[in-house]
Amino acid sequence: VSAVLWLRSEDSRAIDAAMADSLARTDMSETGVSVPALQRLGEAAAAANPHEPLASVLNDLAAATSNLADLDGRPAAELLLHRDWMLARRAMLRTLVAMLAAGLVWLATGWEMGGFMMLGTAIMLSVFSTFEKPAAILPHVLAGQVLGTGLALICRWLIWPYVGGSLGAVLAMVPFILLGAPLSAHRLTQRMAFDVNMVLLLMLQPTWPQTMSFGHSLMASLAVVAGPVVALIAFSLIYPVDSRRRYEAVRYSMIDDLEHLAASALRSDRRKRWRALLHHRVLLATYWGERASYPTARLADDALALLYVGQAIEQLGELAASGTSPGARRRCTATLERLHRIGTDPLRAARALLDAVGRLPAEMSGCRPILTRAAAQLAERPA
Repeated sequence: VSAVLWLRSEDSRAIDAAMADSLARTDMSETGVSVPALQRLGEAAAAANPHEPLASVLNDLAAATSNLADLDGRPAAELLLHRDWMLARRAMLRTLVAMLAAGLVWLATGWEMGGFMMLGTAIMLSVFSTFEKPAAILPHVLAGQVLGTGLALICRWLIWPYVGGSLGAVLAMVPFILLGAPLSAHRLTQRMAFDVNMVLLLMLQPTWPQTMSFGHSLMASLAVVAGPVVALIAFSLIYPVDSRRRYEAVRYSMIDDLEHLAASALRSDRRKRWRALLHHRVLLATYWGERASYPTARLADDALALLYVGQAIEQLGELAASGTSPGARRRCTATLERLHRIGTDPLRAARALLDAVGRLPAEMSGCRPILTRAAAQLAERPA
């Protein structure tokens, strides 16, 4: 991800002659495209220009490539992945409200089949919380469950009265179960096929003799179908979920990480964690943004802007920790405090970065391009 973002930056188009000559002279005859080759290129880039981000990109790429063969042996705790806590909290609240509402209806009416309604509601709310667009898929689920309950009523009241014993009832179910195969095979009915068979098997209990009345069976069917109806209402009204909202959640997570990074910029472990999380979130944000029909070029530019701002925060943290003068350290610390509120006032953060650029001593001039570029990216995105 770092390499792709670097290729989109102005740095990749501003390689000077010394850097190009140094990279061209690097001996690649024995290594090919491998970890040693990347390491040699990184060393050559660092020797030509210590402030050039290309050296860091190549070294990180070499380190990542060297770990590919050891992925199976690494513990899962080392993998820093995006966790969408905001959507998880919303899913919890949505489920809580919907289950309480269904439970109160059951309690108030004393409906004998309320348990079936609660069962269907719980399944639908928990399973479809992870789907991209739950409100778009649930109508297909509802159609499948309606068809499944209809087939169950047909089997129970039009077929079973003419068969004898439990064995006959089981054999009579087989043709209805096999209907799931053509439903699964056709693209128009594929989404409802699973629910057809699930509800069919839930409603048909081949015990003999039959003790359930038709009215009782009809009420049970309505209770089962009520589950996806309640879930559809909940997903439509309580924190609706779609690709755009998932993209926004990832974007807010990245901005929140920038603020936390500014608050703890002196800790190197925090910077490494942020960089790893950012790379994963960039991939997720691009995926959800494309699903929401955002232009891919715009998504890449926004991701690049976040990376630039993160690099500026890291640079300020290093300067605040090892600045040559107390005044320079104080200015870097004050700028980081402004960047801690970057999500609420990005333009003020941009002005703080530009002010820091103008006040840095001459020995820190190598950091000015990074800070200036980050300020420009913030100024272009005031929203």
